[in-house]
Amino acid sequence: MRTEKILLDLIDAPEFAHRVDFDNQALNELADSIKNVGLIQPIIVRVTKPGRYEIIAGHRRYLAHKMIGAVDIDSVITTHIGAHAEAIKAIENLQRADLSPMEEARAIDAMMTVNNRSIDDVARMLNRSPTWIQNRVELLLLPDDLCQAIHTGQLAASTAKYLSEVDDDQHRRYLTTYALDSGASARVIREWVNAWKIARDAGDPSTAPIPDPVVFGQEVVVSMPCGTCGEVYDHRSMVIMRVCRACASEISKL
Repeated sequence: MRTEKILLDLIDAPEFAHRVDFDNQALNELADSIKNVGLIQPIIVRVTKPGRYEIIAGHRRYLAHKMIGAVDIDSVITTHIGAHAEAIKAIENLQRADLSPMEEARAIDAMMTVNNRSIDDVARMLNRSPTWIQNRVELLLLPDDLCQAIHTGQLAASTAKYLSEVDDDQHRRYLTTYALDSGASARVIREWVNAWKIARDAGDPSTAPIPDPVVFGQEVVVSMPCGTCGEVYDHRSMVIMRVCRACASEISKL
């Protein structure tokens, strides 16, 4: 590998970008830092054809240079191509703290696909557990609306996965909207999903209770269905009982 200054006009964005979008404020702060202090760590690029380069690592640094009107940027030119280059890019991105779970999922998926690596291989490379890697990859299987809510931080990944168990798209979208508008906790959302499952298992999922829509300007009251009668109540008026699964099953039959 060698390091040299390369004209920005000769550098192309990554072919398989892991980041869905960029935090404009953070990007402006990086641009200011580079303008005042200089670039601390060169970007990594590879040659794609004579006179052209592709970013392997350092996309944000490249964009920040463009923001401040720089002409060139310090670059490490790597001879690694294909799978190895994708691995470098994925590892650098996943070491950042500001990636969303969906961006992490995309980076891991690219690392596995391009490099033909297993979950265990990626887990060792990233110093993560195989379970963590598997959970991230599974996010890519979720419906688009849930993926977007996870990416923007509106829903926790675990809550979104639970909502995805509702395979009635209309009902799931309603519950998702309710969750986002009301700020309902994961426990409340689980209760709504469980109520839908009970109605589905009984043969008529259309009977599953749904929360009242949140009206702008009104006090938000989080409601949830009773596990026994199915009627909907303000969760503050309900009683929490700790019972074993067998007893809970019997109570639900009453």
